[in-house]
Amino acid sequence: MSELKSCPFCGSTKLKLEKKATRYRGHKAYVASIRCNSCHARGGTVTNLTIPYAVKEDVEAEAYRRWNRRWKSESERIFDADRDIKCKNRTEEAES
Repeated sequence: MSELKSCPFCGSTKLKLEKKATRYRGHKAYVASIRCNSCHARGGTVTNLTIPYAVKEDVEAEAYRRWNRRWKSESERIFDADRDIKCKNRTEEAES
């Protein structure tokens, strides 16, 4: 498994992979998510029913990926938008 980023809400590194086997509509299901032990924030819950042909390891890896995913900051979004505009302008000039 990859390294987990700290909690985006409290900054804690006390994180836990919560997982359980259960049944959903008669099918065996495996559910996993990452939870902060300090503020109890939880990452996106993943089940093997939402990922075709997934095994336990796939579900856990997706839970790690979802926890580590972060929204871009305002300055990062502005930088990306500015870069996209400059690239578009260059393309239009080259086509002229």
